Amino acid sequence: MVTLPIFDVISLFILIVTSFFSIYLWFFAKGKRFAHKVLSLLLLIIATESIKVLTSSFTLISFLSWLPQVFNTFPLLLGPGFYFYTCAVIGIKSNFQVKDCVHLTPFIIASIYSVLLFNYQSVDQHSLTSTSNNLWQQGFHVLYYLVFVTFGGYLLASFLVFRNQGVKLVQLFSNLDSYRLNWMRSILVAVTAIYIIRLGLFLIPSADRNFYMILFICLVLISLFLLIFNGLNQHSMFVDTNLIDLLTNNNADHTKRNSDSVIKFTNNQAQEIIDKFRSNKWYLDPELTLAEVADNMSLDPKLLSELINIELKQNFFELVNGHRCEYAANLLSSTKDNILNIMLASGFNSKTAFNRAFKRHFNLTPSQYRKNIGTNRM
Repeated sequence: MVTLPIFDVISLFILIVTSFFSIYLWFFAKGKRFAHKVLSLLLLIIATESIKVLTSSFTLISFLSWLPQVFNTFPLLLGPGFYFYTCAVIGIKSNFQVKDCVHLTPFIIASIYSVLLFNYQSVDQHSLTSTSNNLWQQGFHVLYYLVFVTFGGYLLASFLVFRNQGVKLVQLFSNLDSYRLNWMRSILVAVTAIYIIRLGLFLIPSADRNFYMILFICLVLISLFLLIFNGLNQHSMFVDTNLIDLLTNNNADHTKRNSDSVIKFTNNQAQEIIDKFRSNKWYLDPELTLAEVADNMSLDPKLLSELINIELKQNFFELVNGHRCEYAANLLSSTKDNILNIMLASGFNSKTAFNRAFKRHFNLTPSQYRKNIGTNRM
């Protein structure tokens, strides 16, 4: 009976799970095809790490002992891959372009070096073994540092594009929950935690690593399952293909204006537009967008956004949700309807979003607000 070390069991398990979901995402998953394919490739890279462990343990696949040499450079694809995945999920990238090949430069250079050195080792394994081994060890250490540096850089870049996209979304949409910003933020935080722990492991002496390595692997497993499970269940995150189009239209077709024809709003004109927004109660539409409001007012979306920002000192998201909270507050004080129905009637479709927006607006939760109203009436 063959007894497998714990790391081999975990590696085999990761290999099976990542391979299965990688194939599913590539061939069968619906929605954002580019995001699915990038995640599929990321899972395959994780699978290659498992293969490297298994080839050193199983004599059955010892004939594949050359694979670790080939796979050593694959972790250099994790940084660009995670960056592309972030861009695809938040809607600013829908395909791989030729100019994106520049992100693969470290991987290509390291792969060429690895292949040449592997061939050099094979040919010169008798006379210059020590020299080739030294070259290999030096190259391996450089590669190890390069993986940490590049992934850290791309992780930072992912945070920046995520933050910038969030700034754009509050100018365009009234319901950010539809785009799962909190979900993607959680993924970024989890990956950052894994990166920091892995960096710490690199500094811990080899003799003391086992316990921390197990903790690290457990964190990776948990994050991996959360990524796959939530990724496959975030329908609006993956399936909503309108986000890219809306952003593109707002930033391109609808914002084409001549520099000499910028409309200047007087205070009266600005007030008329705001009054029209309030009187029509467009804010009660849970999926209201800036483009829809601008179309109803026969205005350019960019101009309407500037009006909201400059005259009201708010963004579109704050304007709409502020009116929703005022509407909900009126219902809370004038009716005995339950809070869930009031939430839905006010244009919110998420209890979390409703409570968060209401508390930010009134510094009270909806239930606290109703309780205070009842106390004041007594």
